[in-house]
Parts: sequence; structure tokens; C-alpha cells
Amino acid sequence: MNTTNVNLIRHIFDFDNTEEKDLLNFQDDLKKVATSFNLNGSIEEKWSFFKNNLLKIKQQHIRSKEIIVNVDRDKTFQHTQLYKDLRYIVYLRRKFKKKLSFEKLALNWKHYNNYLKHLVKRHSIDEVNSTYLLLQHRLSRFLIGQYVKELNEIYDTLFSKFSLEMFNLKNDKIKEAIDKRCADLADNQRRMIDNITENEMKKIFIDRVLIDDEDGNSILVTDENKIKDITKDYFQNAADSKNRTIEDLQEWSDEYEPIRSINELIYNNCLEPITDDEWNIVIKDLPIKKAVGPTGIAYDEIKKALLEFNQLLRNIIDEVLRTQIMPKDWKLANIYLIPKPKP
Repeated sequence: MNTTNVNLIRHIFDFDNTEEKDLLNFQDDLKKVATSFNLNGSIEEKWSFFKNNLLKIKQQHIRSKEIIVNVDRDKTFQHTQLYKDLRYIVYLRRKFKKKLSFEKLALNWKHYNNYLKHLVKRHSIDEVNSTYLLLQHRLSRFLIGQYVKELNEIYDTLFSKFSLEMFNLKNDKIKEAIDKRCADLADNQRRMIDNITENEMKKIFIDRVLIDDEDGNSILVTDENKIKDITKDYFQNAADSKNRTIEDLQEWSDEYEPIRSINELIYNNCLEPITDDEWNIVIKDLPIKKAVGPTGIAYDEIKKALLEFNQLLRNIIDEVLRTQIMPKDWKLANIYLIPKPKP
């Protein structure tokens, strides 16, 4: 299903542009709620406390903004009013030059005339306010040449404005690319190397699926909603559990034998409580500006929270290591299809 031209809006919390006083209030409120954390609660209760309080407090203090995902940046200019008005002038010129089109144009000239007046006012084209084109309520076939000439003047003025806007857009994109490259140098070296080496990212759009019905007949599905349901069902059942024992797989039995050369003592400390140094290193090394998962919690939020509140998360992780029971939220993930195109 091709969604190239669909604008997907996502809300994110912008810590970088949040005022310092709001950040301090964010941290202070987290510190306060940390004192009411129930150490004796279940793992689900502890996780819900951490997640819900973090969400509520960041909504109160952290600035949010909308970002557009999956929009073709090279086509955005086509949706601007300036571009639409340019196309409108081209459309009118074509109407004036064709005999049959001119007759229809003359019948509805009041509508076109009103739009032209608004267009001229919208773009502050004062030099054409007293022309034949705008002042006449009825069109004359003898003045077609004059009408086209005046449309050309409006077009030239609009095109100059449009060219300047495209120049600024190009410069903004260059600056954005440079800033992104610099940021990737620190946080996303893989993407930086892909860009430098011009490693092409090929895309495949799933607009059809071939399935078998109950009788074994192949059916080609092209309906977008059905494709989504089929894809979702496939990944939900792709890793179904299989009721097999080791005795059923004799050819693999040797692979399950313990490796005697590995010192068993190296695993002794793996499940021990997290130390202060380990926790501080992990928090410090968390990447920033990454997409959130189903929990809605970003690494940026954990890094910005005070030690007192992050200790709650540390407590939860320690309990997971000790009991081998984790919150249900941690078992959820977003799946993004990345088909491998043929070379």
C-alpha cells in the first residue's frame, strides 16, 4: 500500500525548547512523587506508577510539538498557496487562448474576477490593481491580447516570489542536512556513513498480497484494509509455539549439550542487583532523540529525570532480574516491515 503522500502527524515532547523553569518543575514533581512509591507492590503496580506519573508530569511541564512523518519533502511546495496561485494563472491564460474555453470563461467571469482580486491582494501585487483584467465585469474578445499580457505580468511577479521561496527552502534543507550530519556524527554514525557513501535505501510498497483460501486456491488481495489485516495476522502467528521435545529433534541433541570449556562462575554476577556505577553509566550512555516504543517513554525523559525518580526504574529492573517476571508492557513492540528488494 503506497502511503508516500500521506502526512502522518506524531506528537513529541521537546525537552530542548522547554524553558529552564519548566524543566526544574518537571524534575521537582518527579522527585516528590518518588516518595510515595510502594516498594512492596507487584511488578505491574510499580511499573504503572512509574509510567503514569512520568507521562502526567511531562504533559504538565514539557513543551510538545507536532512533527510530520513520511512526507515527501520535495513535494511540499506543491501544497503552498503561492504554487496553487501560479497554476491558476496558467489555467486562466489557457482559457483565454481557446475559443470554446473563452466563451465558458466569459459566462462565469464574475467568479474568476473575484478570485483574481483576492489573489492580487493576497500577494500584494499593487501595480496591477487598475488593469483591464480586474476592473472589467464583462470580458471583451477584442481585449484578449491585453488580458493575456496582464496575466503574464501577474505570473512574472508571482514567479519571482516563488523562486525566492524555493531558494530559501533549498537553503533551509541544506542547513538542516548539515545539522543532521553533525548530530549523526555523535549519535548515529551508521546513518552518517550511509549518507556519505550514498548508500541507497530502496523501498518496496506492499499494494498486493497473494494468499491461499481454505480450498488451496491462490487469491490476489489488493484491498488496503484487507492487506493490513492479513499482514497483522501473519506476524501474530509467524512464531507460534510448537509442541516439540528434544527427543523429536535427535539431529540437534548435541547442540544442547553444555559447553564444558566455559567457566560457569562468569555468570554468577549477572543477576545481582545493579550497582550505582553500572546504573550511572547506562543512563549516561542512553541515546537521545529516538522514537518511543509502545510504552511512550523516551530515553530523553529518563536522562532528564532526577536520580530519585530513576531509582524507581532501577528498583523495577532489579526485581525483574530477581523474579524473572517482567511487566506486560515490556513484552510489546512495534513491528516495521523492511522488505528486501531484489538487486
